[in-house]
Amino acid sequence: MVTNMRGVYNDHIATHVMAFLLAFARRLPHYAHDQRNREYRRGIAPVLHLADSTVLFIGAGGVAHQAAHYLQPWGPRIVAVDARPETTSGGAIDAVFGTDDLEAQLPMADAIVMTVPHTPDSEGMLGRRQFALMKPTAVFINIGRGMTVVLDDLVNALEAGDLAGTGLDVFDQEPLPPDHRIWALPNVLITPHVAMVGPDIDQRRFDLIADNCRRLLADEPLHYVVADKILGF
Repeated sequence: MVTNMRGVYNDHIATHVMAFLLAFARRLPHYAHDQRNREYRRGIAPVLHLADSTVLFIGAGGVAHQAAHYLQPWGPRIVAVDARPETTSGGAIDAVFGTDDLEAQLPMADAIVMTVPHTPDSEGMLGRRQFALMKPTAVFINIGRGMTVVLDDLVNALEAGDLAGTGLDVFDQEPLPPDHRIWALPNVLITPHVAMVGPDIDQRRFDLIADNCRRLLADEPLHYVVADKILGF
């Protein structure tokens, strides 16, 4: 039997998602670019009005549900696709579809948030075909695992104007090489795999392991058992 640390980082990672979403909703990368260049331009950058938007989570686990809860006051429609839609529905997410519906949902989303783990099935899950289905005004965020996205295909979409922007905390190669062309793009926010950073993480991990040890000795059900070791979660 294998267990994992599911749930330990939900609030911190969800907060990181909100930081990315709000930054792009108000076009802060646009203004940060002007600030670095000491340009005071009054041309109004278009905003992403969350109340009129659809946010799509790819993966409907704890992070997605926590971020959806944080998003609710802004009033967007919140949907998700997940490998197990029947067990991940409810909460602040309005609807959960199966992963077979991913390409049908992508064109309707104003923001797409990738939260899935890296498994054999999810590796390269988003590439040229999927980015081409997204709105040119859409924002893409990845706080899951870098290997789930074909980074060169994402960069090509950004350079072609097929996406409004992207916030990335994870990459297929870490550290991200300093000569990678994504560094130079003005509509990108990059953080170095720090979405989980926050207070009490070590204590949370210890408490979870200690409680599972107690449960094991008492012959009680364990927290966060990996249901399918072939799938990886």
